[in-house]
Amino acid sequence: MKDAWAILALYREQDMVRRMYEERHGGALNSTTGHSIASHFAQGREYFRSAANAAILVRPLLLHYGVVALSRASF
Repeated sequence: MKDAWAILALYREQDMVRRMYEERHGGALNSTTGHSIASHFAQGREYFRSAANAAILVRPLLLHYGVVALSRASF
């Protein structure tokens, strides 16, 4: 799982997000949207990190929110 997070960590950088967006869509990405996408990746990682240290009753909820944050990061 650490390898997956290493790859996803690249998307926490706005420059990387902007470059990937331009390659995929051929247009420019405004800075607000780039910041939003990068933030969702960072938030998703923090939810998963918190879930690893959370009590068993809270862990599923944190994982759920982590998946939601990552899914909002799509471009």
